[in-house]
Amino acid sequence: MNFGFSSLILVAPRNYDRHRASITACQAAPLLDTIIFADSLSEAIRDFEDVIAISGSQGRNHRQPVSLPDWCAKRSEQRRTAIVFGTEDSGFTNDQLDLCREMVTIPAHLQYPSLNLAQAVLLVLYELTRGSVTVPEIQRELPVAGDLQQLDSLVETALTASGFYHTGTPTPVPGAIANILRRADMDARELRIMMGVFGKFSRVLKRLQTTFTG
Repeated sequence: MNFGFSSLILVAPRNYDRHRASITACQAAPLLDTIIFADSLSEAIRDFEDVIAISGSQGRNHRQPVSLPDWCAKRSEQRRTAIVFGTEDSGFTNDQLDLCREMVTIPAHLQYPSLNLAQAVLLVLYELTRGSVTVPEIQRELPVAGDLQQLDSLVETALTASGFYHTGTPTPVPGAIANILRRADMDARELRIMMGVFGKFSRVLKRLQTTFTG
């Protein structure tokens, strides 16, 4: 709350203790009463228009992280953005990183690049409140993460029916495709078009399979 942020979502927290948290929260104790708990990251980000991971990892798809100052300078204040931090001990899983549009890293000395969770949160929120100038942009109707997850399901159905996905498909491929769709940065109309395209593919392929088997 020191920097004006008042929304906090915890994903499947282990050993969360409201009393212990209130002792260290000081004047931010009211924030503890509004915490939202989610069972998974996909559930937590469902209603956000942009999802950013604070991580120095490139993930299994070898994406290049953007530095925190660069991201703050270009970010859109019109988007409802989820800033996602990994766990203190192990950070993110590859599956979690695949759900994020972009990875943002906090610049640090190469010999000591790791920060603990509290430090990372503090630095990110401080940088966000420095008043970075944003470029005016045209108003766009943006999809939420839940819409993208629906598209993921349609794509998986279509690619499975086409034979592109099969028992020998490498594990990272579906995640890579999901991330490609997110990096396309589609607006809500474009996403509806893509959902229609893959939905049509699935229906046509099912009819063809029925014809050949019949």
